[in-house]
Amino acid sequence: MEKAYDFEVEAPPEVVRDYLMNPENLMKYIPHFKDLKRVDDGWELYVSWLFTIKLKVKRVFTNTDIIYLVEKSEGLIKIKSSLRFTIFPSKGGITIVRLVFFYDGPFESIVKGQADAFYRKGKEVFKTEMTKEKRIQEEQNGVKGEVSIYEMKTIFSGKINKDELEKYLEIAMVKSVNSTVVVILSDERNIIEIKFKGGELVAQKGDLDSLSSPITILIKQ
Repeated sequence: MEKAYDFEVEAPPEVVRDYLMNPENLMKYIPHFKDLKRVDDGWELYVSWLFTIKLKVKRVFTNTDIIYLVEKSEGLIKIKSSLRFTIFPSKGGITIVRLVFFYDGPFESIVKGQADAFYRKGKEVFKTEMTKEKRIQEEQNGVKGEVSIYEMKTIFSGKINKDELEKYLEIAMVKSVNSTVVVILSDERNIIEIKFKGGELVAQKGDLDSLSSPITILIKQ
């Protein structure tokens, strides 16, 4: 079973992306999600529904897509599911987010009905959350009118080892002398965002020490 849902919010794509990259935020929309715990290869999600189960969750992402892979492969009840969020460029201050929900498991007709119900309630909650997140980010940045990350050009992307981080951060710093450069780093468990401007570090979200190899890197200018 696969269903697609569209959301419209008055927030920049990078604000939406930061919010959706945190799986704990998804807990607000589905009351059956009771607990989320970090493990070495992702998260464990505890669900209390027609039955109580523990699901394995992994996150993968690109510049425009965030995908949560959800699976239960052991025991009598087997489930394979995914939540794929695609974030489109803003038009007229409106950002469209498309959620494609895939589910392969027991009680598909019930799951479909509940997914539709969660969407009807959740789209208004999502609008409210995005308005709040947008205001918080504007207050933290203290700067308006800057080009958004989604409008910046990707000048490098790939996989690197942790011992190569210093080299790539130095490259980003040099390139920022005449323009803003943003470096996004992730090892699938953690995501770090670093901003350089005028040859200096001006903002950082996350701790580099939390990363482990291999690391996905995006450098945008």
